[in-house]
Amino acid sequence: MVERGGGERGGFGGGRPRGDNGRGGGRRARREMGPSHEARTSLEQIYLHSLPIKEYQIIDELCAGLKDMPVQKQTRAGQHTSFKAFVVVGDVTEAVGIYDSLEEFGLKDEMFFCNLIDALCEYKHVVEAYDLCFGKNKKFGVDAKNTKIYNMILRGWFKMGWWSKCREFWEEMDQMGVRKDLHSYSIYMDIMCKSGKPWKAVKLHKEMKKKGIRLDVVAYNTVIRAVGPSEGVDCSLRVFKEMRDFGCKPEVATYNTIIKLLCENGGYKEACELLDRMHEKENLGDGGFFDQPLLCGRR
Repeated sequence: MVERGGGERGGFGGGRPRGDNGRGGGRRARREMGPSHEARTSLEQIYLHSLPIKEYQIIDELCAGLKDMPVQKQTRAGQHTSFKAFVVVGDVTEAVGIYDSLEEFGLKDEMFFCNLIDALCEYKHVVEAYDLCFGKNKKFGVDAKNTKIYNMILRGWFKMGWWSKCREFWEEMDQMGVRKDLHSYSIYMDIMCKSGKPWKAVKLHKEMKKKGIRLDVVAYNTVIRAVGPSEGVDCSLRVFKEMRDFGCKPEVATYNTIIKLLCENGGYKEACELLDRMHEKENLGDGGFFDQPLLCGRR
């Protein structure tokens, strides 16, 4: 009988020695070494084989050439998300602080300022955004006639539902000589529709046509929605035809609006024909149609 713990083999104390030549010793020795020859490989191999890096010297060696490379592109890609991350939890001060910290990298420019203002307006911190643009806490030399900035603030007031403020700001754009573009009119037409004044959206549509501003699908959808209650579904259909004639392809929201207007005015037959034509020619599928179940019951 072999006594446990004795002898050269077997037992808890015997067997292969656990020194530098044992199973654990080699790994331990390698961990205590500096950058090994085996670890000195390319970044591509590290990525492809998911190799763990435990020696900081390897990073210094492989990434030495990256230290002098510009970080501007990478920072621009993620900075808007960083602004939103702080703004969404209401930490406006921290978001503004991030923008201020960009100065040491030479990145405190108009693009980043617009990203900050856009994030603030997106999450209804419009008062702070307005103050940063035009108030006493003005952070960037914003052009007084910058249409992009004005559109962001206008959209912010829209999100807040402050209709009187939207009207005042729209008039302020005229007073300041700010050029109103397609996006400006699209936002304000939507404001007029949501605030219960669709006839004013129709007037804006006519104003756009006089100025030669070509509408996109979003603007046409707003006009179609506005024309129906104010001038009748026939006028909406004429705008729909104009949209197609100008080469602006209708989308699901466009058909939803037309179908809803037709159904509300008893035009179930016309709505069904429009739905069939859409399936045959537009290839938009069946998903997302507001009145499709109602139409199926009327066929």
